[in-house]
Amino acid sequence: MKFNFKKITSVLASAVMLGSTLGIAAAANYPAPFVTGGTANVAVVVGANAASSDFLAAVDLGSSLQAELSAQTASGAASSDATVTGGDSVKFEKSSDKLNLGNSLSTLKSTKIGSSEMPNLLADGTYRSKDNIDYSYEQTVQISATTAKNWSLFADNRYMSKAPTLGIALAKNAYILNYTLDFTKDVRSDVVSGRLDDMENRDIIILGKTYTLLNAYNATASTKFELMRGSVSDTINLNEEKNRSYWR
Repeated sequence: MKFNFKKITSVLASAVMLGSTLGIAAAANYPAPFVTGGTANVAVVVGANAASSDFLAAVDLGSSLQAELSAQTASGAASSDATVTGGDSVKFEKSSDKLNLGNSLSTLKSTKIGSSEMPNLLADGTYRSKDNIDYSYEQTVQISATTAKNWSLFADNRYMSKAPTLGIALAKNAYILNYTLDFTKDVRSDVVSGRLDDMENRDIIILGKTYTLLNAYNATASTKFELMRGSVSDTINLNEEKNRSYWR
């Protein structure tokens, strides 16, 4: 942007006084509000019969504002990075490399993402079995190998018809992230009728949500767990009555 100098006719005295007041207030934050965030919102003007010294002062001011604008633009002050509010977030970049066209997410984030980067969603937890033994666990996510494709422009009629999209095109049902919940010490349980009895009907926090582990099936090839959110349990003593409302 170039600052243009325009000659104007006289202005009202009240407007001149107001301008002087604003000028004094703005001096403390110079070059704002004239140049801020890498953009300029200002025009330098001089009177129709201004003295040569006034015109030279206007030129100096315009040059100063131009230098401030160039400095902010060069330093990246004009960038408009997306701002994330609420919850955890992770930026896919390295200190030495940003996410550029042709990069893959797995290159910029080759290691697992854990509680140090997402302290709420991937918080370390403790699971207490039915026999009152505590087991610590960690949660992590990692970019799937199928996401090793490059960050690029692509077009897909099933996504946005005839509109180019900046991102990564994945095949149907392709995994993006691998989530892992890893106990630091394996949970021990009695096996009753093919079920891991000490693990059933116990709460566990996964991705910030509380689940009840209803059924834990023991199997040589693969162990199966069935979890449910929003379950409610209570304790009633002998000869005690309780009323409960049910929502349909």
